[in-house]
Amino acid sequence: MNSFLNQVIDKAKATIGQATANVKEAIFSITGTSSITLSQLAGYIENHPDTKRSGKPMLGQMYSFYRLRDGDIEYYMEKKNSAVLHLDACTGEQSIVSFRSYKDGHSLSTPITFPELSAKS
Repeated sequence: MNSFLNQVIDKAKATIGQATANVKEAIFSITGTSSITLSQLAGYIENHPDTKRSGKPMLGQMYSFYRLRDGDIEYYMEKKNSAVLHLDACTGEQSIVSFRSYKDGHSLSTPITFPELSAKS
């Protein structure tokens, strides 16, 4: 019974999270604010030609580290295999995105407001 209740709660959380993402996306499109999902941002960083990548195998897993400076924005990302563990984007004055997989309630599919990315990728 307890596992069934946990499954129902997990499904409700996922549904609410997806509904929140859909509402945010609709608001961004109505207001004309640019938005991107964390997953899209991770792909942008990973595939950008100027990204500096390093990797390190630890405990049988491959960890990858990415650094990119694109205009005034600095990006840093860590991945374990294909999972994003850590993602930061900031300018000299402010943090734009700060994602930690171990503590954030954000999903990789949740849209976030973000300045326009260059079409260089």
